[in-house]
Amino acid sequence: MGRKKRYRGHYCRICGLILPNEKFSGRGHVIHICKKCVKKPRERQDEETALNRIGRVYRYGNLSRNNRRMLEDYARSPSERIRAAAAEAIASFTRRFLADDFDDDEYPACYRIPDDRELEDDEVPWDDREYPESDEIPF
Repeated sequence: MGRKKRYRGHYCRICGLILPNEKFSGRGHVIHICKKCVKKPRERQDEETALNRIGRVYRYGNLSRNNRRMLEDYARSPSERIRAAAAEAIASFTRRFLADDFDDDEYPACYRIPDDRELEDDEVPWDDREYPESDEIPF
């Protein structure tokens, strides 16, 4: 016995909507394209599919390698709408990544790496750390 669906109807991969069964032709159920989207030209279908895929990237908190590659491929697309949407998505995740910089004052001194001085070849940055006693482990 299969799991019950959370919605009625089918998902159209072109327009990105969940539509009732009557909006799909016999073949449309299998290929997940509604009657309205089947009538659109192939170039328009591909463009809308690409825009839906780009929009779904925003659901994730982080940008995976595969999604990053997909966005970079779409950024080289001949369509202006796809290029603009891909560039905006990449810029959005880049801004999120840069906004996640941590304040160095939040961490204890033993976890900070000194970066204000040059290190010698035989010196490692964590030599001068002050390690907490075994009773004072913060986690």
